[in-house]
Amino acid sequence: MPVRVNFLEEEKGVEILETGVVLGREIIKAKEEIINNAHLENIQYQLIDESSCTEYNVTADDIENICEFDRLMVRANPNMLAAVVKSKTLRFSLTELWQLTLEEYDFKTNRFNDRKAALEWINEHIQQ
Repeated sequence: MPVRVNFLEEEKGVEILETGVVLGREIIKAKEEIINNAHLENIQYQLIDESSCTEYNVTADDIENICEFDRLMVRANPNMLAAVVKSKTLRFSLTELWQLTLEEYDFKTNRFNDRKAALEWINEHIQQ
């Protein structure tokens, strides 16, 4: 599966792993899975790992749909964070558009070149 969801730390965090060729509908399905989790209000962060993604087939409409799910998540937990580990092979992704779309909802997001830095940022901000 190109997009997989793992709940972490007794469902305080959620990891979205993207590998290979990723389609917008696969990300949307992952976001639906998170929204339908019984403990949504306890989720403090999303770790979106695109480091193994080789191709992104995601449209601007897909990004809008993905953002709608993220807006619902932020309503359930206004302090939720999202850290994105960028792909090592892709030169372009729609992460920037996703971040800009969510700015008005005060959803803290950040992009990183490696997983370690993303986790450090998450831990730093969750402790505050």
